[in-house]
Formats: sequence, structure tokens, C-alpha cells
Amino acid sequence: MDHVYTNGQMTENHTESESEDDFFLQRLTPIHTIILDFTPVNFIDSVGAKTIKSVIKEFATVDVKVVLAGCSRTLLSDLRTLKFFFEPVTPDLIFPTIHDAVLHCKHSRDAPVCPDLQ
Repeated sequence: MDHVYTNGQMTENHTESESEDDFFLQRLTPIHTIILDFTPVNFIDSVGAKTIKSVIKEFATVDVKVVLAGCSRTLLSDLRTLKFFFEPVTPDLIFPTIHDAVLHCKHSRDAPVCPDLQ
């Protein structure tokens, strides 16, 4: 495919057999994890909790893990009260800092897979 980028516009020379969805939904980089920084979040209501849970589920369908970092004790208490921590969302997706989340994601991504489990 030949693409020409000019002034924020993209002109493309592709065949008619390619659908627009196929073109725009291609992964440009191998994303395996998204870390959501909840440090500035002080409160979450039921709609917000359901939305975050929905986002986690949607990304799980395309093999992208979503983790939360920097949740305050109050926020964690609110999430427990809202019954947020049930499959597929479990407390092991919560990290005290972004750094901890990055280290966990990097370690779990780099960990060798046991041949017996394949």
C-alpha cells in the first residue's frame, strides 16, 4: 500500500477489495498491556465502575491486559462495595504505583512459558 501524508490528511492508493475497517483496525504496534493511572481519582460511582469493568473485558477479548495503578484506600473500598472485583476483574490487577504495574507487566511479558503448559 502506498500512503501519502500531507498536512494531516492521508491520501491512499489501495484496492477496492480492502475494507475501511480492515485498514483502520490493524495493530500498528504489539500492545499487550494498558496501565490506567488512578492516582488523581478520589471517587467512583457505580456507572464509572461498570464502565471500567467493561473496558477491561473489551480489551481482554483482544488479548490486551488492563491494570489499575495508584488507587487510594478510599477508592479501593468503593470498588469493593460496588462488587467490582469479580471475574474477569480481580484484585491482582491493582498496583500501588505505576512503577509497580510496569515492572509486573514487563516481568509477566518476559517470563518464559513452561513447555509442559503449552
